[in-house]
Amino acid sequence: MFFLQAERESNPAYDSGIVGDSAALGISILVFAIVVFVRSLTHVVMYKVKANRNNT
Repeated sequence: MFFLQAERESNPAYDSGIVGDSAALGISILVFAIVVFVRSLTHVVMYKVKANRNNT
């Protein structure tokens, strides 16, 4: 998707509008990465909590 957008923006007749499509794509990739990181962190924390609960 990124490469298709980059090819489209290289066209001289391309009008990006107020917010460019590549900026929106970059923001969506950043949001996806943050969500994956938060979910992974939550899983690690819950794993530690369950491990401590089972040891006591």
